[in-house]
Amino acid sequence: MNGAGEISFSGRFNPGQSATSAFNGSIPWSGVFLRDWRIHRKYDYAIIFLQDSQSVVSLGWLGIVWWNSASGYLGKGTVNRGYPCGPTAPNGCGLVTSQRCKQSPYVSMLCGGWMYMDDGSIAFSDQVTSDDLSIFWEDVSWGHSGSPITTTTNNVLAVATHCPSAVYPNACAGPRFRPSMWNDVCSWIAAVPSAYATHPLCN
Repeated sequence: MNGAGEISFSGRFNPGQSATSAFNGSIPWSGVFLRDWRIHRKYDYAIIFLQDSQSVVSLGWLGIVWWNSASGYLGKGTVNRGYPCGPTAPNGCGLVTSQRCKQSPYVSMLCGGWMYMDDGSIAFSDQVTSDDLSIFWEDVSWGHSGSPITTTTNNVLAVATHCPSAVYPNACAGPRFRPSMWNDVCSWIAAVPSAYATHPLCN
């Protein structure tokens, strides 16, 4: 959904893409459930439905985790994985020649077109805001929008959606998982059953 409320109802998803190689194929998707992020950024999340097949099911699931108070998040290591955009976004967004990553192995700091990972931690209680957002300092760009913020054990605890945050001008933010968000996601998964598998908690 863009700022005008226009929704993309179809597209393609390349799981595990590296540079220009789609190792797991380019999979069509043709359905989406979402909340309206324009009401509040805590609603900035969605589920897209990939073409149903055994190979898609075999890609597996990431875990999800949340805590009921800010203290539960403190000290947790965090990781973001996504696909960088160039610094001239939106016009240069996605151009491999424009992408820069702070942990790049190249002298030029080019990202190289690959999926990029950066880690951090939840060090302060105000990184878990009262309006259901999480603040993070991972090295991200426009191309990372919608990518997961996970624990070091690959459990999704938030979604990277926007920079800067209202709390820290040099940090980014996104909705953190919580019971109401899980109820949305689980009910959406249950609403579109797969012929090849069920989710153990939602179907």
